[in-house]
Amino acid sequence: MKKLSLLTLFLAVILAVSSCKKEENKGDGIEPGANITVPQKNLALVQKHTGSLCGPCGSWGWAAFDEIMSTNSSNAAFVAAFSENFVAELFITQTATEEDNAWGVTGYPTFTANGVAQLDRPGGSVNVPSEKAKVKAAVDAHVAAPVQANTGFTTAVSGDQFVIETKTNFFAEGNGDYYVSVYVLEDNVVGKQSGHPQTPNVTHHHVLRGAATLSGRASAKTFGEKIASGTVAAGTSVYKKFIFDIGENHNTANYEVVTVIWKKNGTKYAFVNANSNQ
Repeated sequence: MKKLSLLTLFLAVILAVSSCKKEENKGDGIEPGANITVPQKNLALVQKHTGSLCGPCGSWGWAAFDEIMSTNSSNAAFVAAFSENFVAELFITQTATEEDNAWGVTGYPTFTANGVAQLDRPGGSVNVPSEKAKVKAAVDAHVAAPVQANTGFTTAVSGDQFVIETKTNFFAEGNGDYYVSVYVLEDNVVGKQSGHPQTPNVTHHHVLRGAATLSGRASAKTFGEKIASGTVAAGTSVYKKFIFDIGENHNTANYEVVTVIWKKNGTKYAFVNANSNQ
């Protein structure tokens, strides 16, 4: 009887442990990012490279960006990027500075479309209508092209962190090294802007606050994290989770996200596609 009792007790313990393990793993089998929708469409990336002490940025540059946003409203994501430059004071980010360096931006304002400066400045003057037309042409060409890949995302606030979960789908075969970046923006930020009639209480739109950091990494990368390399088959799907520390005086209700897929060519990053919740 004693042996039987010990055996019964042993089996009961095994059953209890097994039951606990089963309960702990009941969520297994759910694919990460399964609830994320990835749009099969092209969206361009249009940035105004600017500075709060830049008079032209607040005058003709402000009006031009307003028109660019209106003209391309459904076909592009828009970013106001404040780098560490000679007209800088407010909203400066390392992300914007590294973009300026990578894309050869030296004058302010400069409008870029898909990481390429759209300039028409003969003899130091600025042909504003021509630059706006160049931006639109770049946007239209991207929107009309076949969709190779895109990134969908969800967002949540957890304590003092903004959490962005992403899923990138390749709709067509690719070849090379592909990266995904997550940029966090804030809309309706009030601050000074030289050249603008409402300074110092100007409402700035789509202000770049920085790049989000891949969960588990120490710091963010401006051109993101590698998601694929070599020959990438159509139908490939990649999940990533990013974290962005909420800055002091930031209004998370006005946060926006722009995701960008880049293809690395040597030391340069070529634009592939963007997505946004603007």
